[in-house]
Amino acid sequence: MRAAGRKLSFNLGDLFPNLSYPVVAALDRADLDALFDAQLRHAPGQLGDNATKEFVLRHVFEIAP
Repeated sequence: MRAAGRKLSFNLGDLFPNLSYPVVAALDRADLDALFDAQLRHAPGQLGDNATKEFVLRHVFEIAP
């Protein structure tokens, strides 16, 4: 017997609402877990393109721009 379920869908804008969508979309999918964890730890406010790039460099790649 098959259990009833429902389909859930998420997009990058749902998962990273405070980060610049074009910047997040350009990342390799393998880096998204680290980015998700970083946004939970550091709770950035609404960031534009440049601030999102800096956040990613610092918290995902551990590079101080």
